[in-house]
Amino acid sequence: MRRRQRLTAILLSLLVAGCTSAPAPVVPTASPLPTQTMEPAAPDIGRDVRDVIWIQSPGPASRVLSPLLVRGEGDPVFEQSLVARLVGVDGAILAEQPLQIQAPLGERGGFELSIPFEVDSDTGALLQVFSLSVLDGGIEHLSSVGITLSADGPEMVTTLDDDTERLVLLSPASGSVISDGRLEVTGWGTASFEGTLLLSLLGADGQVLDEEILTIAAPEMGQPGEIRAELTFSVTEAQPGRIVLVDPLPVFDGIGHVTSVPVVLSP
Repeated sequence: MRRRQRLTAILLSLLVAGCTSAPAPVVPTASPLPTQTMEPAAPDIGRDVRDVIWIQSPGPASRVLSPLLVRGEGDPVFEQSLVARLVGVDGAILAEQPLQIQAPLGERGGFELSIPFEVDSDTGALLQVFSLSVLDGGIEHLSSVGITLSADGPEMVTTLDDDTERLVLLSPASGSVISDGRLEVTGWGTASFEGTLLLSLLGADGQVLDEEILTIAAPEMGQPGEIRAELTFSVTEAQPGRIVLVDPLPVFDGIGHVTSVPVVLSP
């Protein structure tokens, strides 16, 4: 129960808001969440899907000096605008800057950004790069990598050559019209903490309409597992919504990876 409450709090306080400028969510009365256990997935499931936001450098376990040079690639987003930030183990934002995908509108392209930071000694941090939804202002997609911020050398910067997406929503498809108050969600994902993912359905203003905690039974720790769940909702008129899948973390700001799909909810 404590784990469920913690994961629910992560989504309501961080994911829906996305940032301080995002609209405040209307939160329904909380109730205990059922936990679903997924069947083991084939080891090669989804290996042909590229990460929507791929942080190539710095890679995991890098030790970096200020300014931090971030390189990667991203799928097209609204105005090709992303946000990069450094988050401390306690959840504090250490630095945050906007960045642009260097490609024409509607095309995937590379990005590069230098982020200055100040630390007195080696400090663990999570580098996050994310896009914001034009529908509700919440986080649309987020990728992250754990690094160490250092006040002095030497640097040790790794690169991540694997650009495979960690979380994929296969159905319903983007823009699908969902009616009758019920939708089935399929996909796959890799979970960082206790094999747990958090699946949510958001309404037009970012309010949580339904959510499920999913426990993935992957063949081995760190491998992807299948996602198959059912979410329910009640709306009085047609409105835009989003299906959101989160890989939660027990430290930093609680968000390791996010993917989402826009849909239309109909009575």
